[in-house]
Amino acid sequence: MRRVYTIGDCALDVFFEQDKPIEAKPGGSFLNSSVSLGRLGVSVSLISEIGIDKVGKIIEQFLLANQVDISNISHFKDSNSNLALAFLDENKNAE
Repeated sequence: MRRVYTIGDCALDVFFEQDKPIEAKPGGSFLNSSVSLGRLGVSVSLISEIGIDKVGKIIEQFLLANQVDISNISHFKDSNSNLALAFLDENKNAE
């Protein structure tokens, strides 16, 4: 069986409305692509790196729940996993 590999950063996207956090979801363009493929039943593996921390664990659990192979994800000890902050305006557009 063929396998698709995606390579890219992982992050936990934290969304703010009126300067207050309202939601957090794993994200990143290649993470999102991997999840879409996994949900379609495609054999997909994400090549990336995350920290050994709570955020990294959230990202891993999300990927596994969406049928993405995480065996090619490296873990680093000297830094935290990536966070991306999105501040939503009144029309829900992110800044």
